[in-house]
Amino acid sequence: MSLELLVTPGEDAIDLGRGASATGDNAIAIGAAAGTVDDTTTDGAFATALKAIAVGNGAKATAVGAIQIGTGTNAVADTWNIAGVQKPNSLVFVTAADNLAIPVTYEVVQLTAYATGVAATLADGLFIGQNLTLAYAAEAGAGDTIVITPAHLVGNATITLGDLGDGCLLNWAVGGWVLIATNGGALG
Repeated sequence: MSLELLVTPGEDAIDLGRGASATGDNAIAIGAAAGTVDDTTTDGAFATALKAIAVGNGAKATAVGAIQIGTGTNAVADTWNIAGVQKPNSLVFVTAADNLAIPVTYEVVQLTAYATGVAATLADGLFIGQNLTLAYAAEAGAGDTIVITPAHLVGNATITLGDLGDGCLLNWAVGGWVLIATNGGALG
């Protein structure tokens, strides 16, 4: 396997691989264009903004500070997309009336309910020692609640958040999510 280092327009930029393009200053693009079984081709990696990093055939990082690892998707401003990795110092707002899947790729998840007894699931953690903070941040009406059923929760089956400000800190350990701290809510 050989890599070719190409001269790029970005100042102090590096691209490795045929078809990779790092046009932003201090950008890095790694990933060659590749053929597929149906004779189509994928683009090389593109890092087109200041301090952007793209790794993988067809990976695109098009905004300042974006990181994309994996093919065919685009990381936008101050984000990173790495399959199976929790984003550090990250917050997401999740809203649902029912059948809510709580993401485990963020450190803090703020939840909003639009009904009483919103059913929510929580997948297994990504790695031993992962922390996940859940906070009940908003509701459509008084009495709305979220009933969270983790795939694996040590010592309990559900966590119910029913009052604004309820929340909990979970840690993924061998055997499941472990409740480290709670601020209101009920265990079932």
